[in-house]
Amino acid sequence: FVRWWATQPGVDVRRFEEARTDVQLPEKLAALRQQYEIPVGARIIAQCGKLILRKRPTDVIEAVRTLGRDDVYVLLIGSGPLETSIRSSLHEHDQVRITGFVNQSQMPYHMLLADIGVVASDWDPHPLVTTEFAACGKPIMVSHYCGVWGENDILRPGTNGLVYTCGHTDEL
Repeated sequence: FVRWWATQPGVDVRRFEEARTDVQLPEKLAALRQQYEIPVGARIIAQCGKLILRKRPTDVIEAVRTLGRDDVYVLLIGSGPLETSIRSSLHEHDQVRITGFVNQSQMPYHMLLADIGVVASDWDPHPLVTTEFAACGKPIMVSHYCGVWGENDILRPGTNGLVYTCGHTDEL
């Protein structure tokens, strides 16, 4: 896998790559798990970005509900207009954590906490967060309306991620 993402204009991947080799990475990730009350060994599906309708954060929540596993958590990294309504719509057994605002210096650690990054948007020409997840070495799952997938793009289906049909939470 060539470090294709490192050539993308407008994305400073240095801080993501540096975080991957941070000698304190295990301690920092353990502290984040503790902060968000995510058990050791639990899988984490992360979506990073503003909590707005077109980013479809509730699709990720619904997909994990459908999955029905106790060992899978959703980490919504960011804040936005939907944050209050998402928090109020969560069920007692939902394993969803919302970080709120995260400073850019801490973003790589939050993304490194994830097992997979998701971009569920119903319109996103080229979400930079996919490049950031790739720089963290994480697989990515995007809706078919995201313009970042193909054999010569950041997400190469079947190699470093998957594409699903937007709105089909069962597929997600």
